[in-house]
Amino acid sequence: MEELAEAGLGSRLSVPPAAAGEEPSLCFHGAPYGAAALHSLGGNLSTVPEPHHIPLDFLCHRAYAAEPGMEQVVMLTVVGMQALKSAGELLQQILLPSLREQSRSAAEPDSGLELLGLKWLPHLTRCQAREITPFEAGDTSWQRSLHTLMSSPVLVCALRGIDAFRALEAALKGWTQGRHRLSTGDSLPQALMALTPEVTFRQAILFFTEADLVTDAEHRPALKFLPPPGSSSRTGEKTTVGESWRCRAESLFSFLQAGAQVLCTVLLVKPGVWSRGLPRILRDLHLEKFRVVGMKHLELAAAAAAALLPCELQQDPAAVEAHCAYLTSGTALVLCLQRPNAVKKLMDLLGPEDPQLAQALDPCLWRAQYGTSTVQNGFYGSRSYAMAVRDVKLFFPEGLCCAQCQPVQEQEIHNLKHDPILSLGIRKRHKILTHEPGRHPSVLGSEQPGSPGQALQSTCLVLPGIVLQGSEPPPYVALLEELMGRGFVLTGARLAVLDPPQALCISQMLSRAKGSVAAKCSLLKDGLCLVLAAQWDSAVTSLGSLLDSACWQNQSAQELLCCFFDSLTSESIHRIECQDC
Repeated sequence: MEELAEAGLGSRLSVPPAAAGEEPSLCFHGAPYGAAALHSLGGNLSTVPEPHHIPLDFLCHRAYAAEPGMEQVVMLTVVGMQALKSAGELLQQILLPSLREQSRSAAEPDSGLELLGLKWLPHLTRCQAREITPFEAGDTSWQRSLHTLMSSPVLVCALRGIDAFRALEAALKGWTQGRHRLSTGDSLPQALMALTPEVTFRQAILFFTEADLVTDAEHRPALKFLPPPGSSSRTGEKTTVGESWRCRAESLFSFLQAGAQVLCTVLLVKPGVWSRGLPRILRDLHLEKFRVVGMKHLELAAAAAAALLPCELQQDPAAVEAHCAYLTSGTALVLCLQRPNAVKKLMDLLGPEDPQLAQALDPCLWRAQYGTSTVQNGFYGSRSYAMAVRDVKLFFPEGLCCAQCQPVQEQEIHNLKHDPILSLGIRKRHKILTHEPGRHPSVLGSEQPGSPGQALQSTCLVLPGIVLQGSEPPPYVALLEELMGRGFVLTGARLAVLDPPQALCISQMLSRAKGSVAAKCSLLKDGLCLVLAAQWDSAVTSLGSLLDSACWQNQSAQELLCCFFDSLTSESIHRIECQDC
């Protein structure tokens, strides 16, 4: 149908003139009529489900996905013979708007909607007309609109796209501009769109069966951000009713109710950004409904840094060298994030790779705020679902912390049951070494703050799950902002899951802080905990005024650092070494 719309077939105004030399064989194909041929083309375009075959529970106690930043399905109904004559022109504007937007780059993906299904009906039944009419029962135009719908031919289309309601509304406004006749008479518009996801669902089940709705991956720009249709869990694994539809090719009726899948993606905060900007970054992630299910600091190797670059940059040796030199110059922080439609949402927040272009598009884009050049642009984000899976396995081979989404299980990405670094004897194998005086490289090349003569010290903070959630924003974000405001520099960060023996061990080490060992153990083994290493002048003794019973540190900070970390950042005055080496 998109090829028909591109050619403008169905609209007398947009059919190419005979002088253009178009061969009829290029526009039409004749074939003997038969049931098999009709079925291969999608079946009878006038056949609709019988109303009594629609289960009543389809319409009861349902939730409908409606977030604009995700893919949405919307219904369009074109009413009347006059409107049907120009339906091809309308479909062209909806499905292929780039044909009319000559200023668009040829490399830019098409922003048109995806056509899922189409029905032509000589008229509507009363039940169908009551769902389609835009008027409420009792309005003066309601009865007249029902009569028009029940006596006029209609074309019903199911469409899908990102922010589909807004896109279709804009296309309809463009289609009606300059037209002498905007309605069928009786105040009923020639083109009607469902205004909410619930109305879309109610209309879709009246006109289409599951088999009638056919996806078109070639004209679905958002597909690269999503798991491929037909991906399924391992054979024999049980799924809930809400998840079972993902094991088939694709159930669009369930999509209308379940909405976008909960996915994981990877955000890498580049060197020189995270050690001072982490509180603000975490606050923004929380506002965008991301859930952190993995966090660690790391030193990137040159090969791993090169793998993060876009394909077009990898063809330029000078660009690869510049990017790799920067990415390997310091410590990066990598986070695994989870939310519906996570991959695309994160890319939308980051903006273009060039901070200047991001600034021109929207100063609120993250690369516009944190970046200074195409090399030092602040962030890397997984650019597709396939890359997100690759990145999770690359940066979190041990697994994630309490990730709850079906694609994680399908990709055999495991959830952690215990912390892979912390063991009961680890602190005996690790030791803390102090750098030589003066070797304190600071963030963004500035000098390490602090008064001369005062020794820099490191401390370890353990934030249990109770402070990682529950408010807007969570309490730990305010704590981090307070620490950064006092001049502390983060030199390590990890998200951990402790099993009962590990929780008891850490609780005993924290026994000097407020609260009993049993209370601490109960909180630590009840989900996530965030472990931070921080330094500042007299850090261990100055933290007490900032912390309460929800966040703990102890006087033996080095012992905790040896338990939780294999290494600290290049900004740290300490270095962790394994004594077995």
